[in-house]
Amino acid sequence: MYMKKNLKILKIIGIIIGVLIILILILAKIAVMSDKGRYYGSENPITGEWCDYGFHPDYQMCCDEDDWECEVCTWKDYDCSDFTTQEKAQSVYDLCENFNEIRDVHGLDMNNDGIACENLK
Repeated sequence: MYMKKNLKILKIIGIIIGVLIILILILAKIAVMSDKGRYYGSENPITGEWCDYGFHPDYQMCCDEDDWECEVCTWKDYDCSDFTTQEKAQSVYDLCENFNEIRDVHGLDMNNDGIACENLK
């Protein structure tokens, strides 16, 4: 009788641990999904320092926190699935088009015709 009670308690503990592991995995997946589209900065290739808001290749320095263009255009962080309309994708493409030596930093214009995310039309 005592042995059956202990086995029952161990089964319950095992189920609770299993449920906790599943919840942790779900929460980790949610955290990863919520980070999509966030900006994490990049390294300054000259000094090696970390630029919280990206590195500006034209000025050879870190971007400022209020320099939205620099932040958006120095890190490949977007693809067509991040936009709901072609117009929104085009605005990011146009913003970044002449920002640095990489004309299409996000790869939004796959056929190089100047029109971003044509599949969203």
